[in-house]
Amino acid sequence: MNYRLLLKRLVWTSTAIRLIIAACLLLGTDEVYYYFYAEHLQWNYFDHPPGVALLIRIFTFNGFFRDEVFIRLGSIVMAALNTMLIFRITAKLHNERAGWFAALLYTASIYASIICGVFILPDSPQCFFWMLSLYLMQQLFFGTPAGNQKRNQLLMLGLCIGVATMCKVHGILLWAGAGLYILFFDRKWLKEPWLYVAAIVTAIVISPILIWNINNDFITYRFHSERVEGGHLRWDTLGTEIAGELFYNNPLAVLCTWLGCMAWFKRKQLVPISKLKWLLCMGLPIIVVLWILSLKNPVLPHWSGPGYMTLLIAAAIGLSLKNSNGTPILIRSAVVLIVVIAFGGVLLINFYPGTLGGKKEGRLGSNDFSLDMYGWKEVKRTMDSLYLSDKMHNRISQDPFLLTNKWFPASHLDYYVAQPLNWPLIAVGPLDDIHHYHWLNEYRHFDPRGKDAYIIVPSNFYYDAPGAFSGHYQAIDTAMTLPQYRSGAHVRDFYILRLHKYE
Repeated sequence: MNYRLLLKRLVWTSTAIRLIIAACLLLGTDEVYYYFYAEHLQWNYFDHPPGVALLIRIFTFNGFFRDEVFIRLGSIVMAALNTMLIFRITAKLHNERAGWFAALLYTASIYASIICGVFILPDSPQCFFWMLSLYLMQQLFFGTPAGNQKRNQLLMLGLCIGVATMCKVHGILLWAGAGLYILFFDRKWLKEPWLYVAAIVTAIVISPILIWNINNDFITYRFHSERVEGGHLRWDTLGTEIAGELFYNNPLAVLCTWLGCMAWFKRKQLVPISKLKWLLCMGLPIIVVLWILSLKNPVLPHWSGPGYMTLLIAAAIGLSLKNSNGTPILIRSAVVLIVVIAFGGVLLINFYPGTLGGKKEGRLGSNDFSLDMYGWKEVKRTMDSLYLSDKMHNRISQDPFLLTNKWFPASHLDYYVAQPLNWPLIAVGPLDDIHHYHWLNEYRHFDPRGKDAYIIVPSNFYYDAPGAFSGHYQAIDTAMTLPQYRSGAHVRDFYILRLHKYE
């Protein structure tokens, strides 16, 4: 069977599907926030290193194309490249049939194929450099590099791990995994001087993160440490984390992983067990670390995604040993499941009749994730009409600005309302609430003093606007309430206020 031809068809088909999904959904809360990273490039940001900002900047052609598809295009391209890389890694470790299984499992992973394969997140560029690092490691550990080739591959590995870390800080765990494998199973590498030079290369590449944090009171580390610190052990958050990981990585693909690893152990005479040990060393540390952290505080399930992505290689090799011909039904079922979830998700977000969240008056739609990607363009049209009416009747001064108190929904309002109307937006509040807007406020050089503003409060992110901005205005009044509907059902309200003479 021509597995390379099958791979090409898989890559083109999955890329087309991802493009359709990207075109059918508005930007999510995190995505639209990261878009504003790219507005002003920095060496580091409040929440993350700069990899995602640079990826957006490249694929929007320096911000010229700002549609959702272009903002997400980098993720889609990275997913296609990763599918080819996982095929190559697995084929080199075993054979092309196993590589084909790995490509299918990668495509079936909700995390790899959609979360960071469609949506634009720091994971999107990180997964590419994570996979590229694995590709270089398998050449080093299980190939026959010597002399200049070994030196160059090690230096390239140090560079790739550095760039992966510049996308998301847990990229540094690639060195932890490699270190575990070398220390316990392949100690001859401890005598290789270029290995240590490669580690120095990584340190140099990621040094801007440290320098930026030194200049900004280590705000990134303080922020993330607060997210994972806690008091007593919490088994409920561990259970939630594990359940989330199972779903995000496709429960059928996770089942394939453990079945494949067991099959490999049973047939270890067919493929060197050292290869499985290496993959476990690369995949398990990030998963275990996050399980431990989740015992103290809730963590996000997609943080462990690169670990599960790595273990798909082991799954593919193990399942190829277990099945003599054809593609295992479990892998085919995992692919079918991802297609159902992908298109079902698009239909749910755009057409579900009602809200999946709270229905309490004044808080309608709270905790409904689907509203993050629904209905924001309607707000722009309403604000355009409202402003024209208010200006005609002297209810608001010329050239108002938008005012908010949190990074979400500030980014949605910024992208879908303020920028199309050519209005400034500023966020006022503690750094932990406004995040990158602390820096955006400075970059935009907008002085709000003495000017009028609109405040837009979505019911799913409700807050007491008059109280939040107490002392910042001479007067405040309600302009209107914009009800929002989906498939004829009331899903959310936008409370729109006028703030006069910001102080």
